Amino acid sequence: MKIVLTGKNLTVKKVWDIAVNGVEVEIAPEAEARLEAARKLVYDLAEKDVPIYGFTTGVGWNKDRRIAKEFFEDFNRKLIYSHSFAVAPEASDAEVRAVMAIRLNCLLLGHTGVQLDVARRYAEFLNAGICPVVPEMGSVGEADLTQLAHIGLAMIGEGEVNYKGYRLPSAEAQKKAGLEPVVLGPKDALALVSSSAYSAGVAALVFKEIEELADMGDIITSLSLEGLNGNTSPLEPEVLEARGLEGQIQSAARMRAYLEGSDIYDTYPGKP
Repeated sequence: MKIVLTGKNLTVKKVWDIAVNGVEVEIAPEAEARLEAARKLVYDLAEKDVPIYGFTTGVGWNKDRRIAKEFFEDFNRKLIYSHSFAVAPEASDAEVRAVMAIRLNCLLLGHTGVQLDVARRYAEFLNAGICPVVPEMGSVGEADLTQLAHIGLAMIGEGEVNYKGYRLPSAEAQKKAGLEPVVLGPKDALALVSSSAYSAGVAALVFKEIEELADMGDIITSLSLEGLNGNTSPLEPEVLEARGLEGQIQSAARMRAYLEGSDIYDTYPGKP
């Protein structure tokens, strides 16, 4: 089974399946077409000498400096280098996979102008089990620049990755998987680092765990309530609607479903 990503259909459950359960991903054809169309657009604008941030100009304080065509690859590679300074502790493989899945899905909307090969490399890393080593501690409030740069570093064949139980240089792992390092072009480095995908990826996994914990809490509470012959009136919809707390309403609905058919609804079960 594969999860086909369109740029608009990723859910927390799908992130979990990709990150934790190892489900493979596939890029939808229409998403690839959007990426190619967006790439063509930025090249057309560049030909018209329209300044494009991170493409024909630098970034940050260098936003007013123009980048000549012959320096596109060099500039983008060095942009990755200059942002790869996050520090330990390291994110887990599951967290990094969640980050890559989310960033890939966002790129598929076609708004960044990134080359298709970069998007495909996210999918190839996920499907081959190549997981870049990503230190957790980095920039805060200016997107997850430093953490995400380490994924870009791995894509160009530098840095380290976890692959089949071993930590390897990225170039070596990609060679074993039958891949060649990506050659970055204009706009690619900016698309790799300028995102909050790290925060979103970690948050998605935490949210899924909390969601499961909340469901388990409802099951345990229902079992305890039944075992102790407790009072079910606080679970009645009319009581909860008066309070208007959506979380309580949903939790109580689940508990009523778990208790359906139980003799707890009888008065003093087993007694006349």
